[in-house]
This record gives sequence, structure tokens and C-alpha cells, in this order.
Amino acid sequence: GALQRRARSCGPPARRCAQEEEAVDTTEALKPGLPDGLTVKEAFFTEEECRRIEGRIEGLILLAEAGKLKEHTVDGTSLRSKYFLGFGYTYGAQTAGRGEERVLPPELVDPVPAWVHELVISRLQDRNIFPQGWINSVVVNDYRPGGMIVSHIDPPQLFDRPIAICSFHAAGRLVFGAGFGFHSGAAANPRPPKYIARLPRGSLALMDGYSANGITHGIRPVDLSGRRVSAVLRRVLPDAPRVDATLPLPPAQRGAKRELLRRWLMEVDGGEGFLLDHLRALAARFDSPQQAERAYAAAGCGIDSGFFHDLGVRKLGHRRLFLKWFAPPPARTRVRSY
Repeated sequence: GALQRRARSCGPPARRCAQEEEAVDTTEALKPGLPDGLTVKEAFFTEEECRRIEGRIEGLILLAEAGKLKEHTVDGTSLRSKYFLGFGYTYGAQTAGRGEERVLPPELVDPVPAWVHELVISRLQDRNIFPQGWINSVVVNDYRPGGMIVSHIDPPQLFDRPIAICSFHAAGRLVFGAGFGFHSGAAANPRPPKYIARLPRGSLALMDGYSANGITHGIRPVDLSGRRVSAVLRRVLPDAPRVDATLPLPPAQRGAKRELLRRWLMEVDGGEGFLLDHLRALAARFDSPQQAERAYAAAGCGIDSGFFHDLGVRKLGHRRLFLKWFAPPPARTRVRSY
């Protein structure tokens, strides 16, 4: 769709924006405690159970690397990999916008493996957290250091509540109501989170009510203490909107994302294709051109050397093209289509 950029006043030099940004402490929450509707059960899984589950997760990754999983099961970047089991769905670059997410035909992704039922789902059923057969969708998220997931609300037209998050490997934090983009391994142009939920290894988090529907949640690079893997357990609603199987199916998320970013880079360099050298680095950090713009130019101060460092932009001509693109427009609105 079209992306509108308006002239913003930065005040004196970009240094002022940097100083204001540094003054914002985003490591602490604005409010104590947890948001309403969120419950965190620490040590829900024992040490032995964690080890067994983590071993099975490594097996899942090996299957993906060997090309033995279906195309829409795996969505991978250098900093985060997602594995859709039971149901897949369109999101991010695959959709026209928020609220347009759709469930994919179930045959496009692999079913929920027996070990997930045995080691994870059965534990929740035995504790009467979910009834038998209620969970029909599992997403395994493998976050490497520096990974993130932008603030969002799980599409309510697709998923019932509550939503369960099981955490393995390193501890992490889930932030609610935060605003951030990715820049030099940290949050750029941040808004402090209203709440922070600490999710240690072996914990179970249940999101319902306000925490699931009334406030966004996400993970910033600073919220990861190391490699973290989560298993998100949900129920796809019987009447969830589906992708029309009679129409051409959307490409896998990673393919749609790369195409959006490719078109953006082509526009930045006037169709010459010089900047495609940086497509891989961009795709590892962002899902869309809009995310890249928000992360690096949301303050209206242009970009600094951190942008070039993050993407490995060394050629002077390439840097000049990016600088020209990100320069604050004079006094008119620019409209860009990707």
C-alpha cells in the first residue's frame, strides 16, 4: 500500500533527538505488576521436562534444515525462525493490513507432532487449564540474540482466548504497550512498556482479557538474555476467516517480505538495483519497508552511521542514496508505493 511521510520538525540538529531518546528508560515498566488477564506460572515444566522438550525442538529444527517440513510450516530469518504446526495463517507482509489475517488451508502446514501433545499439551490438559482437544494450533518461535517481534495483538478473528506461551532455553521478557523499532541491536525511538512480564525457562504464561485484547505485546532485543524458544498454544476459531483456496495462495511470509523490501530498494535507487546488495540484511531485521522507516527515521532526523553499520553499507554511493531517501522532506507529503 501507499506509505505517507510527512515533514517533521526535529528542532536544532539531530543531536537533540538522540539526547531525548537516550533520556527514555525503556528497561523498566511504567506500571508495577502484570496487565489484567495475564498469569505467569514459573517452573510449570520441570528441569527434566524442559530438557526433553528442548531436545525435541532441536529435532524439529533439523527436519526443517533437511527440507522435510512443508513450505508454509517454516518462516526463517537470521534472528528468528517460526514453525507453524496444525494451522498456518497469513500475517505481516502477506496481508493488506491489521484485521486482514486469514487461516491457511491446514494441508499447507505440518500437523502438531505427537511429542507436542505428549510433552506439552497434555500437561496443560492434566492441570485442567484447557479441555481435551481444545488446542489445535502450535507455533514454535526460535529467537536468537538480537531477535525481536514487533508489538501486536494476536488476531482476535483467528484465535480464541486464552493464549498459552511456554518458554524454553534462555529466559526472556514480554513487554506490553511498548513502542520500538530495531536499531543497532536495541530499541530505536522507543516508548517505555506499561508492563513487563518475565518469562523464565520452564514457565507458562496465559494471556486472556485485557492482556490479550486491550494492549499490544512484543519482544525487544534487550528482552532476550540468550537464545529463547517459545511454544505458543492456541485454538483457531471454527469460523475464523480462511484463505480462498480457489485463488492463488499468498507466498510464504519470508517470500512476501523479501519482495516488499526488494521493491522498496529498487525505488530508493531509482530502479537501478544497486541497493539489492542489502536485501538480505534488511530481511533479517524487518518485515516491511514501513518497519525500517519507523526504526531509523521516526524522529524525523534522518539516519546516522548506525544504519550503515547494521546493514553493512560501505559504498559511498549507496550511503548517499539512503541519506537522500531518509532526509526529512521540505514541507510536503511524500507518497510512496511498494
